[in-house]
Amino acid sequence: MPARCASVHLLGDALDKWEALGREIHSPIPENFHLIALQNLVPKSLAETMAAQPLLNKFSEAIAFVRRQVADHRHATQVQVVQRQ
Repeated sequence: MPARCASVHLLGDALDKWEALGREIHSPIPENFHLIALQNLVPKSLAETMAAQPLLNKFSEAIAFVRRQVADHRHATQVQVVQRQ
């Protein structure tokens, strides 16, 4: 079980490490275990958002949603940096 990330800012790196670790395990892991672990990895607010959306009850949809959240956060951060300059 991965440790919960404190923020979306830290989630991208933690998600990459978690997925790399999953590739190192050479036995099949049930999809629902992946989903539970992902829900434990993401920040609490994001986990609550995921729980409230019934369409995110499959790992493939949930991981795509989380990746979009990370990408959106990175984009927003880049925009803020450019605006400050």
